[in-house]
Formats: sequence, C-alpha cells, structure tokens
Amino acid sequence: MSQQNKKRKPKYQKISLQIKNQIIDNVNNKGLPIREVAANFQLAASTVQKNRIAPKSRGGNKRSILNEQLKEFLEAVIEEELWISISDLAQKLVDQFPNIQSQSHLTMGGQEWPIEPAFTKASDIVPDSHNTLKTIQQRKEYIQKIYNENINIYRDMVNIDETGFNLHFSKSRGHARCGRPAIHKVVSNRVKNISVIAAINENGILHYKSILGSVNSEIFATFIDKLLRIIPNRKFLVMDNICFHKSDIVKEIVEDTTYQILYLPPYSPFLNMIENCFSKIKDSVAKNYLKDQETILSRMNNAFNIVMNEDCEEWI
Repeated sequence: MSQQNKKRKPKYQKISLQIKNQIIDNVNNKGLPIREVAANFQLAASTVQKNRIAPKSRGGNKRSILNEQLKEFLEAVIEEELWISISDLAQKLVDQFPNIQSQSHLTMGGQEWPIEPAFTKASDIVPDSHNTLKTIQQRKEYIQKIYNENINIYRDMVNIDETGFNLHFSKSRGHARCGRPAIHKVVSNRVKNISVIAAINENGILHYKSILGSVNSEIFATFIDKLLRIIPNRKFLVMDNICFHKSDIVKEIVEDTTYQILYLPPYSPFLNMIENCFSKIKDSVAKNYLKDQETILSRMNNAFNIVMNEDCEEWI
C-alpha cells in the first residue's frame, strides 16, 4: 500500500464558538440532518452528534514508578513488621533509597503497589442504653454542674481511669499481599492481664500504677491516697461511676481532704480526657510483637514518657 493511500488519523480540530452556535441552530432550529450539517462544516457526523468540543482524555491510569528492587524491599519490611504504619514504611524506603525524595511512591499507581492495604473500618457496637434520653439528660446535668459551680477544667480537675493490656493486644489492621489475610501471630500461653491506673491534668501525667491482674477497691484506694499527696492544689477528682470508684474506703480517703469526687454520667467516657491518653499509650504498645509481660511493661512505661504536656492541653 502506497504512503498516499494510508489512512491517517485526523488531527483534533478546534471548533469556534461561532461555528458551534451555527451547528446547533441548523440541527435544533432548522431541523437539518446531522450528516448534512457535518458535511457542510467539514466535520465528522459523530462530532456533531455528540457535541464533542474537546479531545477525549488519553491514556489509562498512571502506573507506579516502583521498580522490582523497591517492591522486594517493601515486601521484606512488611513481612518482618506486619503492623508498620505507612509513614514509617515510607521513611524506611527513603533511608534505603536516598534518591527517593518523598513518600509519593507509596501512593502512586495502585496496580504495581505490591501490598494491598486494608481500607475497611471496623464497625463500632453501641448499645441503645448509651444514648437514651435519660443518659443524655445526665450528661447535660453534668456539664451544667461544672458551669454553675464555676469549675475550671484546667486548674481544678484531675482525670482518673483504668485500662488493660495483654499479650494478645495488637492493632486491628495490618498489611498483607493481595488476596491474602493479614495474620498476626501471638503467644499461645495464657497469662494475667496488666491493668493500669492513671491520673492526668493539663500539665501531663501526674501518677500511674501498673498491676498484674484487675483493679479492686483496695488497690484503687491506695492509688488515690498516693495521688492526693502529689497534687495539693486541686479540687475535683473526675472518674466514671464503676462500683469500686464508689467504695466506702475510697470515699473515706477523699472525705479527709479538701477534694471532691466528680462522677461522670454513665456511658460517657468521652467526657474524660484521659481516654485520649490511653489511646496514644495503646497505639505505642501495640506497634510490635508482644512476647511477654516484661515487654508490655517496658513498652508501656516508655509510652507514658512520650505523653507531653502539650498533648494533655490539646485533649482538654
């Protein structure tokens, strides 16, 4: 076939606004056939029919610039550290390959990204009693009490609560290759949980204590007694209304001081800023494999040390 007989792909032809208006008038108002109008203006009938005024976007999705060497490195890291965060993974990538200047390699071209992250979120189960009219009213009364008594949430309050850790404690999401589950191996032996009681205010963590097993009235009373010796200028101890918080031994310790206990409304942990503190602590503890109780205690102590005054001020 000669060069002249080859059918060349026509170049995109820009249509002026004036010509477009004439085409619309001929088709819509004068009722001329589309093929005739297209021939008069030397255009393809499909252009007139679809009113195409700009070229179609060309090319498919951008492909990742990750090469095989980067893929192998990422896979090796994730095999070793299942729960590593994207930011930490990106930093390891930059450290290993100095020519990479940003984390953009981790977010480009999903088709070549070797690890398929989990985008689903775990559903939260909230019992009906958590948001009944009675509970909501109790929350309003709690806030109104703070307002009426002119309680300064920065200067007057100490927030207290407990939380627990065990060897099966881990993050709820992890990376895995496409089509495979994210499996997190844990120790099979059964050991007691570790409980932590803590007290914080806007200045940071005031006091915390770890216990092997669960907290009871005597343990909590001992904690409160020591806490009150540390914080001489506070007025209110904020805590939830769990039974051992209301025990006689705890009330007796507080009654001998200038402090008052301010019980939270039921089902209202979000009114206690210490929950944000526990969230940060648990996130730090759960980052890596927990092999024994000593590991939990060591990592927990380190986590409490990274909670800054600025964190507590923000949580209030």
